[in-house]
Amino acid sequence: MEELKAVTEEISEGQKRKEETRQEIEEIKPECRKLKEEIMIISKQIMIISKQIDCNQIKANLMLSILKAREDKNFAQAAQLTQLLRFVD
Repeated sequence: MEELKAVTEEISEGQKRKEETRQEIEEIKPECRKLKEEIMIISKQIMIISKQIDCNQIKANLMLSILKAREDKNFAQAAQLTQLLRFVD
């Protein structure tokens, strides 16, 4: 009888811990959703910044090419590169 009582108490304790854990998880879920949303926002911002960096790099390369073309007195190429630069954004 003592063993049965001990096993019953053990099972009861296990169920109590399981319920406490379930409640803790439910309390954490809204915070997890909020963090997920914040991560998505940050990821989108990083993508935008990355595209801006890429665009700026392309512009810088074009500007250097324009300067080089002008230095070489290749004004036709400089004009083409200048037109291309206007489209980069």
